[in-house]
Amino acid sequence: MDPNDKPNEPNHQPMTEKDLLAELNQVRAAFGTVKSASTDALARLYLAYRHMVFPSAPPDNKQWFARQVAAHNDRVSKQSPQQVAEKKKGALVSITLTGETGDLLAFVKLVADLCRVGDESHASRVRRALEWVIDRFDNIAIVSADDVTTEVKNAGGFEAVIQSARGNLACCRFGGHRDKVFQPYR
Repeated sequence: MDPNDKPNEPNHQPMTEKDLLAELNQVRAAFGTVKSASTDALARLYLAYRHMVFPSAPPDNKQWFARQVAAHNDRVSKQSPQQVAEKKKGALVSITLTGETGDLLAFVKLVADLCRVGDESHASRVRRALEWVIDRFDNIAIVSADDVTTEVKNAGGFEAVIQSARGNLACCRFGGHRDKVFQPYR
């Protein structure tokens, strides 16, 4: 390292406009992948919900899910007392089955592996998105992951359905939803 370099300041090499645009396109592609992956994960989470927690899910599946929660909580109880007391990021947190809404959050935490200290906010957001999907598909007999993905994309994507589930209006000033500016998603 050059003694004149300042810490935390990268050495910048001049880049051509072509190089800058290529980097920008890589960033956009990566974020596009994230958006697509979160929508696909939400669709698959919903299908798992229908098989494990849905009111008409087979009792054996519901019991299996309850056993998975119990096994998870057993792992939580075996953590070191210091780790539990300090609530260090990454420490497992217990999952409680309390009723319909609580069970949905428990389902999200367990199935999406969002059951560690620091995952609470993300688990809550995923639960909100799942509530939105449940609201749209619970009365449909047969549904595929593609059906759910299409509906979420048509509503503006993962973030948009979270906002809709919260009762917020769309604010698409960042683009991508040209026809839904400042309109409710429902």
